[in-house]
Amino acid sequence: MKTKQVGLIGAGNMAGALVRGLLASGTLTKEQLRVSDVRKERLEELAKAHGIVTTLDNRELVAWANLIVLSVKPQVMDRVLDDVGASIRPDTLVVSIAAGVPIKSIESRLHTGVRVVRAMPNTASIVLAGATGIAPGIHATEEDVTVAKTLFDATGRSVVLDESLIDAVTGLSGSGPAYVMLMIEALADGGVKVGLHRDTAMLLAAQTVYGSAKLLLETGEHPGRLKDMVTSPGGTAIAGLHTLEAGGLRRTLAELFGQAHRVHGVDGAHQLHDLLGLVALQVPDHVPAKVGQVRQGGGLLGQLLHVVLAEVPLSRRVGRADRRFRLGLAHRQEAHRARIAPCRARRAFDARVHRRQARGDVVAQLPLRALAITSRYTSRVRSAMRSTPKRRARAVPRALSRSRSAG
Repeated sequence: MKTKQVGLIGAGNMAGALVRGLLASGTLTKEQLRVSDVRKERLEELAKAHGIVTTLDNRELVAWANLIVLSVKPQVMDRVLDDVGASIRPDTLVVSIAAGVPIKSIESRLHTGVRVVRAMPNTASIVLAGATGIAPGIHATEEDVTVAKTLFDATGRSVVLDESLIDAVTGLSGSGPAYVMLMIEALADGGVKVGLHRDTAMLLAAQTVYGSAKLLLETGEHPGRLKDMVTSPGGTAIAGLHTLEAGGLRRTLAELFGQAHRVHGVDGAHQLHDLLGLVALQVPDHVPAKVGQVRQGGGLLGQLLHVVLAEVPLSRRVGRADRRFRLGLAHRQEAHRARIAPCRARRAFDARVHRRQARGDVVAQLPLRALAITSRYTSRVRSAMRSTPKRRARAVPRALSRSRSAG
């Protein structure tokens, strides 16, 4: 990493976390880091806090760096690449942390052969405790993957996997902080309910989650074994676990991540506004600011968090939505058939009359009144066919006999 000159395009929270982590860990020196952004005040803040060089000109940054981190929002990625794509040298490594932007989309706007690595960090990287998934492009080498892993290990932990699994990472570690924040808030509410002060309950809940995660990571034990260490026969822990299982928490979380994994090729963090028929909602006022930050404007994270907030389990919500859709579709199809059936019957009858007229058939000389009566009773036969089986057994023979007598 001593020869790397890292330029970050975009100075948001994740870029700030990377700068802080890389400098604090000694991975890079401040002379090896530069940041560009359109917000002058944000650049001044980073320069003052870390002593790094900043610029408002992306092309100037690209000309200096041999490793570029694209830390911009997905909706402005195309504009940024149109501006600097031609200026990025073929020997430059490009790392993207833009959610939902596939590697092919980035490679198509760069020179042929430019190495691209895609990463999916989460908001815990801000406090250097993040979890990041890293996926290499077709031109990336093992050395490139090692460099990218070194970058993100400075802000937490990272794993290397195929790009096809990045959506699963988005649903698990990318969206996970929102779910954990909600659980911490719920635990704190329970503490307040039994008499604890709000601040005390929040501290105990947050420290409990932090300590539990640290215990799991450092011991390497299965979570079920660690859970059994807490539960004693007839105790409060086993009673609480029974309540969680009865509420479907395990199933809801598993289904939740499954939906995020199945949304493939869509900007799940920022652009998806309709998941399984659920309408995007605003962040409720009682949800903490951290949860609102993760939800990012009602995108996929907000959709999935809304499922957790809902009182009805996801499986039941999906089932109901699917039934409503199928019933609505069946109703529309039946109404359409009811509208077009008389028209089709009349056109078929007219066609038969014209054919018989051409043959000189006597039927062609029937009075118009007889034609109208025949058509009316034919409609009654069709209506009887759409009724219930019991009514159909009585109505169809009667309608047919009237139709024959009318004819």
